[in-house]
Amino acid sequence: MRRTIALFALIFAISQANAQSFVALKAAVESADPADRAQLVSDFLASTTKPHFENDTTAVFLWQGSASSMLVTGDFTGWSSQGRTMERLSTTNLWYRIDTFEADARLDYKFIRSGSSWILDPANPLRVPGGFGPNSELAMPGYVQPWEIEEDPAAAKGQLDSHTFASSIMGNSRQVQVYLPAGYDASRSEAYPVILYHDGSDYTNLASIKNTLDNLIHQEQVEPIVAIFVNPLNREAEYATSSTTTFTRLIVEELIPWVEANYHVSTVASRRAVTGPSYAGLASARHCFEHPEVFGLCAPYSPSFWVSGGALLNEMSQADLSNIKWYVEWGTYEGSITTTGAMFEGILTQHGATYKANVWNEGHSWGMWRAHQDDMLTFFFPGANATSRSQLDLPKEKFGLELYPNPTSSKATVVFSLPAHGPVRVSLHDILGREVSLVFDESLPAGEHRVALERPAKAAGMYWVRVASDSHAEQAGLMMLR
Repeated sequence: MRRTIALFALIFAISQANAQSFVALKAAVESADPADRAQLVSDFLASTTKPHFENDTTAVFLWQGSASSMLVTGDFTGWSSQGRTMERLSTTNLWYRIDTFEADARLDYKFIRSGSSWILDPANPLRVPGGFGPNSELAMPGYVQPWEIEEDPAAAKGQLDSHTFASSIMGNSRQVQVYLPAGYDASRSEAYPVILYHDGSDYTNLASIKNTLDNLIHQEQVEPIVAIFVNPLNREAEYATSSTTTFTRLIVEELIPWVEANYHVSTVASRRAVTGPSYAGLASARHCFEHPEVFGLCAPYSPSFWVSGGALLNEMSQADLSNIKWYVEWGTYEGSITTTGAMFEGILTQHGATYKANVWNEGHSWGMWRAHQDDMLTFFFPGANATSRSQLDLPKEKFGLELYPNPTSSKATVVFSLPAHGPVRVSLHDILGREVSLVFDESLPAGEHRVALERPAKAAGMYWVRVASDSHAEQAGLMMLR
C-alpha cells in the first residue's frame, strides 16, 4: 500500500511541477522504486508527443524497447552513422536524447538500433518521403506544415500526360510528364506560362507537386501554368559533370521546341521557368545563365555550386545576371550549400538582379523542397490572391558594404556602416566560401568605417569579403587581378 501511495505521489508531483517536463520525469524515475518506474514512463509517454517538446526549442527523442545502444541521426548530423548518442533512462527500457533546435526547424531523422539497424521512429506519425525511402520528421512547434501538398477535394484537378521523349543529340530516350491545369484550353488567346522541373518523377512521387499546383491554381495564388517533368538518365553526368553541355543542348534545342509544338505555352523567356534541387539546381542555373533567351525565370533549390571547385559560381560572378529573375533557397543544415548559397545571393545583389532568397532551418531533403514550392511559384506566376511566406518580406539590417577599387591588383578598402556599437569581423573567402584570411576582428562604435584589405598570396580570381556582427552578416564579391 505504501509503495502505491508513493507512486501516485510521484505522478502527482510531476503533474504539479510541469506536466510536460522530461527532467521531472527523469528525476521521478531515478528516485522511484524500480518496480514503479515502468508505470511512470508509460504515463508520461501517453501524455506527450514523440519527439517530446519543451520551451519551443528543446526536443527530446524517445524510443522504447530492447537495444544494446541507440543513436539518432539525420539532417542535423549530416546523416552520420555515428549519430548522436541516446541514453537509457535508469533501469527502464526508455531511451532518450535531449537536443536544442530553432523553434521553426523541420528535419528528417532515423534511429540506429544496436549499432546497425536504421529504423523509423515508431511512435512518431510524421513521415516524409526521401530518395532512399521514408524518414521520420522532426517538426518543431514553430514550423508551419504546408497545406498545399495535401489533396483538396474542392480543387479542380489538372491532368498529367506521359510521353517517351527521344533525343537525337544524346541518342537516347527518357520519360517526360506534362501537367495541364484544370480547364486547359489549347485555343485560348494567351499562351500558358511554363515551368520545367528537373528530377521530374521525384517531384511527382515525393513532393506531391500535382496537389500543390492544383491547390495554388484553385486558390488563385498562382495563375494556371503548364509544368514539364523531365528525368535524367545519368544524373551526375547530365546535371553536373561530363554531359552537361550535351544535356543543356537537349533541353534548349530539342525538349523546349517539342513542348512548344505540342502544347499552348509561351515562347517568351520571362514566362518560362526552370527549377530543380541539388545537382538539378546546378543544372537549372546553368540553363538560365547560358540561355537567358530561353529561360527568364530560374529557381535553383539547394544548388550544388561546389561542383568542379565552384566553376559555375565563378563564371556567374563575372557575368550580368540581371536579365533573369531568380528564386533561390537553401537550409541551414546543408553544410557547404549554406555557404555557397549566401555567396550566390551576394552575386545577385552585386549585379542588381531581381531575386528572392529564402533560408530555412531545414536540411537537404524533399521535406524542405516540397514545402516551399508556393514561395517560388507565387513569385514567378502570381495569381489574384498570391501570398508568400518569404523571409525576404522581413526587414533586414544592412551594412551598406562597399569595396574599392574593384577589381584590384593590389589592396582594397572595405567600407561599411554599423547601426550600433559592437564586435565586427571582416574576413576574406575563396569562391567556395573557405576563409583565406582574417582581415579585422574588433569592436567598433556606430557609424561608417573603413578597413584596409591586403591582397592574399593566392591566385587571381573571384573572392568574397564578409562582414559579420553578432546579429547580421553581409558579403560582396571582390575580383583580384593578376
